[in-house]
Amino acid sequence: VLETPAFARLPAEEKARVQAQVEEHLVSSAVETASVEDVLDAAGPRYSVRYLQLHPSEHAAELVPALPLGRHGFLPDVITYGWEGSAPADEALKAQGYSVCCCVERGGASTMVATRNK
Repeated sequence: VLETPAFARLPAEEKARVQAQVEEHLVSSAVETASVEDVLDAAGPRYSVRYLQLHPSEHAAELVPALPLGRHGFLPDVITYGWEGSAPADEALKAQGYSVCCCVERGGASTMVATRNK
């Protein structure tokens, strides 16, 4: 709400009122996080990941190169991720033996599809 064009057009006093309303409803929570490697360690060697879909897709350029591909047997057959700014992700996947193609249209967004060459 606070980052919309409609909010940006409001007068300062109206912005303050809306921001106060939004802040009334914010709840802070601490949540545990786990890396892909943590999940793979917990799952053990018998578990295989065949499909991986990355969201939020606009972070694919950072997320894909950081994946532990090849470790713990982690080599999904198919990986999908966002198209925009995907060149670093594309190169990282090609280096691991994936073929990358563009684009599948889903929900109005372009999605890259990488398939593992066997």
